[in-house]
Amino acid sequence: MKGLLLHAKAIKDAALQGKVNKIHLKTIKKEYTQIIKSYKGHEMLNQPQPNGKRGRKKKTKSLRLLEVFEHKKEQILQFIENPIVPFDKNLAERDLRMIKLKQKISGCLRTFHGAETFCRLRSYISTVRKQQQNIMSALKAAINGKPIIFAQNSYAITGLSIKRL
Repeated sequence: MKGLLLHAKAIKDAALQGKVNKIHLKTIKKEYTQIIKSYKGHEMLNQPQPNGKRGRKKKTKSLRLLEVFEHKKEQILQFIENPIVPFDKNLAERDLRMIKLKQKISGCLRTFHGAETFCRLRSYISTVRKQQQNIMSALKAAINGKPIIFAQNSYAITGLSIKRL
């Protein structure tokens, strides 16, 4: 499965404009289903024997993982069909990491306004980084009331307040 998903990522990366042609997509989905069926049959045979306990048998970790792959097939393969969807979620996790770190250090975000300000500031910094701009220059410009504007729903960071543009 790992090999198939990495192969699918390579096909998507090689495709022009991030769109994979329908033949490749159909082939990947077919192989995906075949992998699940073959390993699921194998795992069902290797289920632990009941030891006299009543109720449902405990499933192995690998069988539970196969069931997740089976039930969430469309979500897992969404990165191939939609060019906007990334292969992994590392960028989103990195964006959330700072707020969790702040909560861990200070115990909480004391006021709603403080949490909102912190989130907007982190969002601005993250956007500046993704747009490959200089973070310090962007922060200086924002403090001086002339933030770099990237989209319609941008925020101006002036002094200690943040205002929606």
